Amino acid sequence: MSHLREAWRGLQKNMQFVAGVGTVGLGALILYPHVWGIRRSKNVLQMYRDGKPEPVDEDSKRLAQQMFDKVLWDAASEAGVELFTAYGQDIIHRGSTFTRQGAIVGIPVNFKYRSVLDVEKEKITLNNTHIDWDSATGKQLLDSLVLSEKARQFAIARDLFYVHTFHMYVKAGLMGVSCFSAYWLGAAVNTVYGLSRRLPTASRVVIYSFFAGMGATVYCFASDSYNWFRDRKVDKQAAKLGLEYAEGGVEFYNKQLQRNMALRALLGSEGGKRYTAYGNDIHFWRSPTMPLTSRRDGLQEIVKSLEEVDSSSELPKATAPA
Repeated sequence: MSHLREAWRGLQKNMQFVAGVGTVGLGALILYPHVWGIRRSKNVLQMYRDGKPEPVDEDSKRLAQQMFDKVLWDAASEAGVELFTAYGQDIIHRGSTFTRQGAIVGIPVNFKYRSVLDVEKEKITLNNTHIDWDSATGKQLLDSLVLSEKARQFAIARDLFYVHTFHMYVKAGLMGVSCFSAYWLGAAVNTVYGLSRRLPTASRVVIYSFFAGMGATVYCFASDSYNWFRDRKVDKQAAKLGLEYAEGGVEFYNKQLQRNMALRALLGSEGGKRYTAYGNDIHFWRSPTMPLTSRRDGLQEIVKSLEEVDSSSELPKATAPA
């Protein structure tokens, strides 16, 4: 017991150092999958066939190059992006074009489908059970997996814009500010009210845990708010590439909502816990991403504005009288 007491006293004397190391460690955990561990992230997310990585289809590469040709990124940013085939039906990304390690964008296998006949039905299961593709919900799910070229080019452009930011450094910074704020508040209360002298260790642990919980809540709120900001920004950036991108975005989110509604029905009670009746993801006390319906509605507004611009530009110009 004496050794434990001595260790505890040593910990109290070096609490600032411990708090600093803890903050740096949490920040490193956020950065790791996007920077130093980006290759490992790719290996985990990669889809394999017969033990080998599934190659990216040439059409997805073409759509990515079309986007690069429109935005005219610098050569280093463009070269820093690597496409790969991701496991599942969601396009994913890791890393940033502004780091030496670069960025990866995972293209889901359903981007290869051109019709429902291309869907590999026998390889798609829910909770290790086969899907009744002849049912109404099965047909709804099947149709949601096939995307037009406009929808695919929007999705690829959107995720390329996602990685053209310093997003992971912002998240790590938010973590650092939240941890520092929680530690500073705890230390200030301890100094002002003399908690070290007036309260036993167990009571102080409860109080410090409260401040730690406050720091975690602040981080979650700030992180979710930043995610919403990013979601709105990349949707607008991709949609502003042209009317076909904006229309593709509307289709892309409609297809995601359609897929989620089908899964809600096929998964039974579990589906009702994961998706709303409209197809949005269900989160409990956090909102880590914008609802799909909000993202679709925002793109519909952009489509209307772009159509108005196109229609006005097509009006015959009035000529001055002779």
